[in-house]
Amino acid sequence: MTSNNLAVIVKTAREKLKILVPNSFDLFVTTTSKDEDIESLVKQHYSSAKIWVVPNKGYDIGPFFYFLHQIDLNQYDLVLKIHTKKKKKQET
Repeated sequence: MTSNNLAVIVKTAREKLKILVPNSFDLFVTTTSKDEDIESLVKQHYSSAKIWVVPNKGYDIGPFFYFLHQIDLNQYDLVLKIHTKKKKKQET
């Protein structure tokens, strides 16, 4: 993923989150590999975000279950899970 694509994703997510969650919130991000560009871009907009590198197992739900065991769910009334993935190029 290029930095430009990543910037568009973060900008779009930021705009959507402002609409969906107008109040303060905690942001937890899981990724399958350490990427300084991703971390820097996320932290630029959400300085208190927590970023975890997790194995690419369990489709999109595996990292979510990992996340659920890392936090105290009693601190939250709601949890919003958003999953993104790269589209594979269509063969012609």
